[in-house]
Amino acid sequence: MAISIQEGTQFNHRQNLNPAYQDFYLRADGLGVEINNGATNARYILKIKDNLNNLLVTLTAPARTDLDGDAIFNVASVVQDYCKTDDTGCFVPPFAGYENLQTNSTFNGVLAKTDHHAIHKIDKLSGCNNNIKGFRFTISATYTNASGTVITTNETQSVLQNYYWFWNGVQQHVQGQRMDLTPYMMVGGSKNLLSSLPNTVNRKVRLGDYHTMAVFQGTYKLDNADVTSDARRYRFKLYNSSDSLLETINFNADSSNGGISAGGIGHFYTHRILYIGCGVQNIINAHSSNFANVAYYTLEVRNEASATMSHVYRFDITDADCKGYENIRLAFVNRLGAWDYYNFDKKSIRTTNIVRSNYKQSYGFDKPAIPYAASAGWDYATQNGGAKTYNVNAREIIEANTDFITEDEANLLEELFTSPDVHIQNADGNFEPVVITASEYIKQTTVNNKVKQYFITLEKGHETRIQRN
Repeated sequence: MAISIQEGTQFNHRQNLNPAYQDFYLRADGLGVEINNGATNARYILKIKDNLNNLLVTLTAPARTDLDGDAIFNVASVVQDYCKTDDTGCFVPPFAGYENLQTNSTFNGVLAKTDHHAIHKIDKLSGCNNNIKGFRFTISATYTNASGTVITTNETQSVLQNYYWFWNGVQQHVQGQRMDLTPYMMVGGSKNLLSSLPNTVNRKVRLGDYHTMAVFQGTYKLDNADVTSDARRYRFKLYNSSDSLLETINFNADSSNGGISAGGIGHFYTHRILYIGCGVQNIINAHSSNFANVAYYTLEVRNEASATMSHVYRFDITDADCKGYENIRLAFVNRLGAWDYYNFDKKSIRTTNIVRSNYKQSYGFDKPAIPYAASAGWDYATQNGGAKTYNVNAREIIEANTDFITEDEANLLEELFTSPDVHIQNADGNFEPVVITASEYIKQTTVNNKVKQYFITLEKGHETRIQRN
């Protein structure tokens, strides 16, 4: 008898990189013969381990007696617990035998291990502590044979890949299909970064704005073939309003820039997704560039041989609204598991929602005599006692509006409205969480609505701190 495990039969190809938010079935097999020979209490034991072979979860499932003794495991809910889009710059702690992985992102040259910083504010590159994780799956079985002896088999991985990689992405329900990841592998040119806004739409940033984009790195098996995403080099080009090139900035994905040395990824996870600092302020902090005459700039990802692998992404530098409206800049987790950004540059309103807890205090006091030897009687004053507030909860509410936008931007806003994690960039450049309070998103299209404009309501994630009295 051979106990085996394989990917669910609804897929006709195999890949070891998958979004965490997608059904991922494993089929255990091998107990059919024993059941036909009278075995009872037949169960499979699936162990899920991390990339360093540490046990995470043990699952069991009974062998189905009405078929051929197999069992089905859906492990998606398990891997989802371990994958989360990073909100903090990467610090890789020391691991014995993996010293080359001890790299840090930086903010203004300060290492993440020295002072934690938001992922949005990284200088050049950052690995990931949480977004992508490696898993191993092993299977064994236990049953009681016809003689009454309890049998437990040894663990095996059978035909599975040595490691499976899951990241915090989403694949919608598409019957019989896996997510096609070849457009995101940096090989062959004209590939996508992990952004839901197409490269055909220029990103809008202001002086002082932070921005990141993310890219896969490493070797994966896609459709039964090994594919290496070679995201080793990066280039910014800065242009003026006359389309004249002002400056070219090149840097590599090595450890001094928050990346990792070539060939150092192995079966580790921390640099299989790289975040790229590509906002105006990221570039100024990292490269000391002068943006006084820059009208726009571009980003491209290149391989070890310096050939361009990605699409070229353009960032237009925008001014403040001519009517003086406050710009509300939001960062949000998209369905590709990375961060996208959007500026609401029309009218915005800030209000504070206040909840007070009150009580009534007796007034008056026992007036001491001089020199405090005895009471001089009861006294009171108008400033004492009466209705008091012992606690105030105050939370800021923000209402913001877009300008008239394109259909691609409207599609991006759908992901913003439904994103599980949204941050706002404050005037001081720092980020804090917000919650979108809108209960519905009504999609506008060019055919139905001609021009498209959206309104959003946000609630700050942190309350305004107010002292008690």
